[in-house]
Amino acid sequence: PATFVGHPVIESGAQLGNGLKFREKYHIPSEVPLLAVLPGSRRGEVQRLIKPFGDTVNLLAKLIPDLQVVIPTSVDLYESIDKVTKKWDVPIYIILGKENKFDSFVASHAALAASGTVTLELAISGVPMVTAYRLNPLTWGIVSRIVYAKYINLINIISNKLIIPELI
Repeated sequence: PATFVGHPVIESGAQLGNGLKFREKYHIPSEVPLLAVLPGSRRGEVQRLIKPFGDTVNLLAKLIPDLQVVIPTSVDLYESIDKVTKKWDVPIYIILGKENKFDSFVASHAALAASGTVTLELAISGVPMVTAYRLNPLTWGIVSRIVYAKYINLINIISNKLIIPELI
């Protein structure tokens, strides 16, 4: 027997973001397409994902006029993300703080996210997303032989079906 006592994401306030407040704060008109880009919360994860995420953003910028990007991150990753994203072909807002992050989610039309807790936060905020993940080749070689999980996105794992697109 088990008793559900809650989940930190449900209690985080992710569903309470204020997109209008975010767009007003950063002077982003409501009709401007905004993409949340979330390359991870750990340095190694960000280093592996930031280039393919940047390539994706640059491709989308050619297809979606006026595309802008918001990247919620932590203080310790801010500088490295700022340095890499200066080469991207779109206006970028790198933001800090949990409330600001949740506001940016609601303000966004879609998200590109690393696999992890953030996908639950995006889902509860109502943001359509694609999940992507890249492992170190040696780690992938080992993991792919011993782990038989069908999915990497927590929503897909919980529902045991592909709901959120995944790119590994």
